[in-house]
Amino acid sequence: MTAPFPVFYVFRSKVAATQALDFAVFISIALALIPCVIISFIIKEREQQLKHMQVISGVSLPAYWLSNMISDIAKSYIPILAIVIL
Repeated sequence: MTAPFPVFYVFRSKVAATQALDFAVFISIALALIPCVIISFIIKEREQQLKHMQVISGVSLPAYWLSNMISDIAKSYIPILAIVIL
């Protein structure tokens, strides 16, 4: 459907700028939620004492912390990579 009157370039550019700002706000909110997910997992581990159970089972502390670091990096880099691709 076409507009009954011609749409000026200024109005089209303002609409595009507004859409870009909305996109930036949504991406910022999404990126702010990533640390919340990581922290909630750490808190759940602390409540259930999973580290203690793994150490008792024979997991070394460097292996435990390395696996946590790798999983945290994956949890944060995968969404960031998806955003960059989009």
